[in-house]
This record gives sequence, C-alpha cells and structure tokens, in this order.
Amino acid sequence: MWYQQPSQIIAEMYALTGKGGDKIKAAHEILKGLTAPYPDEILKKAKLLFVQAYAADDHPQSRAYCTVWIRELEGLLAFDAGDWCPLRFDPTFARWSIIGGVWTYEDENTAVVRQASEYLMPLIRPRVSLPWPLEVEFEVQTHERNLDVCFGLVVPRELTENFSRNNDDRLLVSPPDEIWVRVGNKNYCVPVPLFRLNRVKVQLADGYAAMWLNGTLVFEIRDPGFLPTPYFDLGAPPRLPMDSERGWVRFRNVRVRKFAPPQPDEVAGSQAISRAP
Repeated sequence: MWYQQPSQIIAEMYALTGKGGDKIKAAHEILKGLTAPYPDEILKKAKLLFVQAYAADDHPQSRAYCTVWIRELEGLLAFDAGDWCPLRFDPTFARWSIIGGVWTYEDENTAVVRQASEYLMPLIRPRVSLPWPLEVEFEVQTHERNLDVCFGLVVPRELTENFSRNNDDRLLVSPPDEIWVRVGNKNYCVPVPLFRLNRVKVQLADGYAAMWLNGTLVFEIRDPGFLPTPYFDLGAPPRLPMDSERGWVRFRNVRVRKFAPPQPDEVAGSQAISRAP
C-alpha cells in the first residue's frame, strides 16, 4: 500500500541528517520499546534532547519535527500527572497514523477529513498509546446537510478470521439527532439533540464505556466483553459522501487524560443506560 504520509518522512530525514541529528537519534534510542505507563524520568530526558536538537539546527523542517516531539512529550508528562494531554496536529501529521481518508491540517488544534476512496474508512490514530482507563474529548463539526453520517471514536479490534465482519467498538455522533454505539458486539441507538458543532467526551475502562455530549451524559454501559486495546481511532466509519461540498468532518481540540470509572451500582449486568435529555 502507498504510504500516506510522505511529508512526515521528509521532515524526519531533514531532522536525522541535520545538525541536531545525534541528539534526535539518542532520544529515539531511550524511547525505543517504551510502553505505557511512560516513566517521567525518561520522558524528561528525551524532551531535553529534542530541545537541544531544536537549538542546534535552524532548518525549518528539522525544527518542525523537534517541535512535534517536544509537545508530545510535554503532553505525556501532563497525562502522567493526571492533567489533560492535548493531541495536536501538524502539517505532516507526524504523531498520527492515517488509516484512510484525506486529512487536511488547519491549525495545531484542527484537522478535516474527506473520503479518499470507497474502500478505506476515513480514520486517524494517535501514534502514542495511552493506558486505560482514560477519557477522550474532542469537538466535531460537519456540513449541515450531512445527515445520517456517523463520526466519532472507534476502538479497533482484531478480526477473528480473514474476511470476517468488522467488530470494532464505536461511539459515534449521527446528525441530525442520534448517537450510534456498538460496544461488546451489541448495538445501541440513542436519540439526542445535536448542533452543527458538538463537544464529545468518551470514557473508556475495562468493562465500562460512557459518552457525554455537550456536557450531558447520554450513554453508559457496563459490559465485561468490552476490554481495552492499545489504541483508539477518530474519524467517520464506514465512509463519508464523496461529494466535495458536504463530504467532510472537522475534528478540533482533541485531548486525553486519566479516568477513574464510577463504582458499579446496584443495577447488575450489562444493560445500557440512556441519559439523553
């Protein structure tokens, strides 16, 4: 498959072969193989190396590459401290993996996705994996005539066999007035009033998922079949209209932090609870 992010490779080449290349290589070496939860001591050492590489090389590509890493490491330190970790964008999408769709950078807090083909779902995934339980917040916006299109957060699952049915967990907004949720191979549709721009918060833990919309809890479920994976995706599964005027979704102000799930109440089992107003 054609690699979708050549600008990311170009920036990395400039950085690794520039005047700060040795510092960057050293930072990558100490981060190699590191898995969450990430030790603060290692994150601080890597950040210092990228700061030194930034100062050593004034090429704009190298500095842009270092800036992305410095901000990501600052975000991971904030996550470890229990604060919000912003998942920023840059023109190369260096800290994201584009799974499908055409993703356009607007600013460090905003990206827009359009459908690229009929076959790949328009999804993007943070390259860093963060330990559950966690909560993810983001704003979503689409064309006012984009009715019955779903967009939001996906928890990817491995296929049980080749060409088997997709079994990802999904917590999605569907204009004009619904959310669609699939958790633990169970599907739910909840009527909820939506706006052009909506603030979504998704809370994820072992056996627990919840969705907040514009400050209101609209869905929560306890299901032992819902278990964490290392990653989550943002986007618009299964697809967007190919129409260039309305076939887009804008994601803004994406951030994550640690989450302490509520204690189980006396209502047993895996029944979904709608909290829609």
